[in-house]
Amino acid sequence: MRKSRNKTRLAYAAGLSTGVVGAALLVAPTPALAAALATITPTSGPATTTVTITSSSTTGTTTSWATGTAAVFLTTTNPSTACPTYSGNPGATYTAATNVTKSAADTVSFTVPAGLNPGAGNAPVTYKICAYSDVAGTPAKVNDDPANLFTVLPSLSTSGGPTGTTVTVKAPAADAFSTGTPAAIYTNATTCPVNYTTTITDKVAYAATGATKVDNTTATFNIPSGVTLTSGTPQAMNLCVYKNNTGSSGAAVAGPLAFTQTPGVTSNPTSGAPGAANTITFTAPSGTTSFATAPGIRFSATGCPATYGTPGTLAVTNVTKTGTTTVTGVLPAGANPTNVATPYNVCFYAGSSSGDTLIGTSLYTINIPSVQLSSTVGTAAGGNGITATSTAAYLSGVTTPYVVFTKEERCPIFYSTTGTVATTVASRKLSNNRAAITVPALPLTNAAATDYQACIYGGTSGTSTLLSAATYTSATAPTLSAVTPAAGTVLGGTEITVSGNYLTTAPGSITATLGGLPLTDITPINATSFTARTPMHAKESNVILTVNTPNGSVSLPAAYSFVPAIEATPNTAPNTAVAVNLAIRGVGLASANFTPGVANSHIYLARGEYDPTEVVGSSGTMVNPAIAECGDVLVISDNEAACVLNLAQRLNIPAANVASRQTAATDVDTVTGSKVITSAVTGFLPSDIGKPITGTGIPAGTIVRDIVGTTQAILSKAATATSGSSDIQATIGSAALRSSLTMTGTGTPSITFSGTDLTVADVGRWLTGTGFGAPRQILSVDPAGHTAALSGNAPNASPTDVSVLANVPVPAGAYTLTFVSNGSPAANTGDVNYSQSVVTPGSTFTVTNS
Repeated sequence: MRKSRNKTRLAYAAGLSTGVVGAALLVAPTPALAAALATITPTSGPATTTVTITSSSTTGTTTSWATGTAAVFLTTTNPSTACPTYSGNPGATYTAATNVTKSAADTVSFTVPAGLNPGAGNAPVTYKICAYSDVAGTPAKVNDDPANLFTVLPSLSTSGGPTGTTVTVKAPAADAFSTGTPAAIYTNATTCPVNYTTTITDKVAYAATGATKVDNTTATFNIPSGVTLTSGTPQAMNLCVYKNNTGSSGAAVAGPLAFTQTPGVTSNPTSGAPGAANTITFTAPSGTTSFATAPGIRFSATGCPATYGTPGTLAVTNVTKTGTTTVTGVLPAGANPTNVATPYNVCFYAGSSSGDTLIGTSLYTINIPSVQLSSTVGTAAGGNGITATSTAAYLSGVTTPYVVFTKEERCPIFYSTTGTVATTVASRKLSNNRAAITVPALPLTNAAATDYQACIYGGTSGTSTLLSAATYTSATAPTLSAVTPAAGTVLGGTEITVSGNYLTTAPGSITATLGGLPLTDITPINATSFTARTPMHAKESNVILTVNTPNGSVSLPAAYSFVPAIEATPNTAPNTAVAVNLAIRGVGLASANFTPGVANSHIYLARGEYDPTEVVGSSGTMVNPAIAECGDVLVISDNEAACVLNLAQRLNIPAANVASRQTAATDVDTVTGSKVITSAVTGFLPSDIGKPITGTGIPAGTIVRDIVGTTQAILSKAATATSGSSDIQATIGSAALRSSLTMTGTGTPSITFSGTDLTVADVGRWLTGTGFGAPRQILSVDPAGHTAALSGNAPNASPTDVSVLANVPVPAGAYTLTFVSNGSPAANTGDVNYSQSVVTPGSTFTVTNS
């Protein structure tokens, strides 16, 4: 109901005078009233409006107007004051309604008496209705309730103004403008034609422009420009108003509505702060006689009255004529603002006697400094702090500002707790232009977001004036329930969905942090979810999510975990490449120890997920070892490093997988043009993948691409011959590049050769021989070729049968680039200091055949 009522008020106020939008609202708000015990239809209108009152209960001894003739009186006394006992005339402040008619046992209609006119300046006046069950004896009071009110509105919103003025007409009949487009004649005739016409014999008559129907009882019109004032002298005119613009249309308002056409006076300045020290210059149009003498000037929050009347504190003081068309005056003390900007009509009269008539109109706006709230929306529970900041020193001279939060449309001029007020709070003065306010609990209306006016005063006495005001919205605080997915990489960029309730949906209305860092690409979906992308973040589990909305802030603990991850550029290379330079992207790289050593940090290439805990028995041999390593790591920042990857040589191949082995003579069949070979006896091993294979009908340079079970192998090249009736012999594994080398070892990784047996080209290759147990990789060779460093200890002996094996390249396929803080087989992954990157699409590295 409040919203629809406000719309009606605003529609009526819009037509008070040119540019004065909302002027009818600039009165102190009516206190909130209890629910009505009767239905009043309509609740406002001009005098002579017919009103129907339907009883639903009573405070008296009867429940209806079942007998006798009902009595109705209207009074301007406090609505909370009980109606008096009926005595034929309840008192001087009561006016008897006319045409009281009982149409049913619980329904009475009456006419608002013609004598109940609007107040000064055409201001609406609200009356309480006192209804009685009879006019004889001592009848019961029916519906004596403070909510039974009727507001008397002016038939014409203003008594005068220049051409172009917008006026609002209120008709008494409930269906006055129910059909067609309203119409009005602007004329100097003293009587109105019975039906609508724009021709009146010997009289000026113009159709009012801009006719607009507001509702069935309200219409607005613009005063037309056809009438020219003689020497600028005000001229008495009338407005005749009709139901519609057809020739048969009857009058909507009985008789002419008086309107004085005046010159349009300008104000300089056109606006200013409140206070009785501000001087304004008023200038009438050139050639007018408006200011033949110093005029009487008054301010009006509504339309201009026809006569000067008794303006009291709204009278402009120190009025001085300074020229033929110019006067000055001081802003009246009673012209106070009721919000940040309050428009007033300035009304000029032939003199300052109560009966002096209107000769001109102007406009002036009373300003108070506007304030900017640091947050204009918050949770209904309150308790949050906001600031009210202005470019003006609006708190100058104030010790403790007080803020009234009210549901009324406008703030009272003076401090007041009447009306729909949530509470009053003392704020903290931070400076002359800034205050800190603790927002109180602000109840919602029907569980929906509810607007309040934050009215700031210099104190709590009835004389404390309004310093400033701003709108604040109370809403339900958001809640959070889950983040999906609940984990992602430290690299960020993972799209997550945050679920909850009462989340705002306007773009840009949500900000959030995850683990203390801001989420990006936040996109509201509805009031229960939004999507976002995670930030780059150090490895951490169960971090907190904090979401900020205009309705309040909320946190969800243990919402998300950041797990280690790395990405590489490029992410593909051939297996003949011995030095692929990779740019590594990750988090925490600066704290990693990449010093050579198996127990230190490494960047490995592995099949699928690298798991150092999966070893074969007590041998310490990993089931899924690293295939290659990106070494020579150069850390650039905590998030970036560079390394070199050798794809031409596999890492850490156990002895059984490195040494060449030979199939029996009857083991292998080849088929011309096929890459598939079959072994019927010893079969193939998973470790054969990537190794070279030689034999009759197998082209040189062929490697085992894959195996199928233990009986078939898929080659990189097709066979060139068929074995025929007898199977062929095939050799799988690294053939020795050089054999029968003489080497001396001391039980350490260092070895010495008697001659120049190695070259720097052997670095990365494998060396094996008697007593080694497992091959050792050659890590370095001195320039003379006499000494070398191995990946493991050499036997303390001088074998005569040492062989250098050919490189085994990394097989083609998709691998995972993996960072580990400890590269040892069977490393303790449960150690809090252990870190390993997870498998992500970004960690995939593809090796191709040359």
